[in-house]
Amino acid sequence: KVAISASRKGYEENSILLRIKVRKIMEKTVVGEMIKQAVLRLMVTDATVRPLKVCRNLASYSAATVTFDTRPRIDDDCLTVKADKENNWASIDLTDWIRDWVTDPAKANFGVTIKGRYRDRLTTKYN
Repeated sequence: KVAISASRKGYEENSILLRIKVRKIMEKTVVGEMIKQAVLRLMVTDATVRPLKVCRNLASYSAATVTFDTRPRIDDDCLTVKADKENNWASIDLTDWIRDWVTDPAKANFGVTIKGRYRDRLTTKYN
């Protein structure tokens, strides 16, 4: 995971780049078992009326050198999750993306970007 943050034109934009190691997850499953559901759960420490966006990354990046300006491009078709309850989990269903990455390895798994804006605290605690 990589957390990056920057101010642009008077508002703050926060992003977390998260790689999901699908191959390692699949190595731990029973042979031939299908993915029934894959959910990313985010701990919301500061509630907001603005939804968080979860977007697929379209290019690879190095966690050691990525910056706000060099972060990977993201897919325009993002998922959203409400983060309106303080100190609670917000869940987002990534099943379709994970299935794509497992069944067709040619579809590059560059991870996801979780985006929030202005006073939206993104935590790196996940399960």
